[in-house]
Amino acid sequence: LEELYKKIIELYALTLKMYHTSDRGSAVNALQRRDEIMADCKRYLDRNIDPITVSIIEKIRRTVVHLANIAKIVVDA
Repeated sequence: LEELYKKIIELYALTLKMYHTSDRGSAVNALQRRDEIMADCKRYLDRNIDPITVSIIEKIRRTVVHLANIAKIVVDA
């Protein structure tokens, strides 16, 4: 779970930097990372069905979706 959290922090930093610089290349990279993180979340949920863990993973997934939406704004601009 710690490794997944580190990926989220990296994606967050990349997304904010990309948004403020309007860097489309980084936006595409952020969208690719979103797919990787979502796949990691799914694999993690396949192994762990503890209700608290499921809640944490769902919050992580929502955060990733919001970051991807920011990246889409930059790609579409």
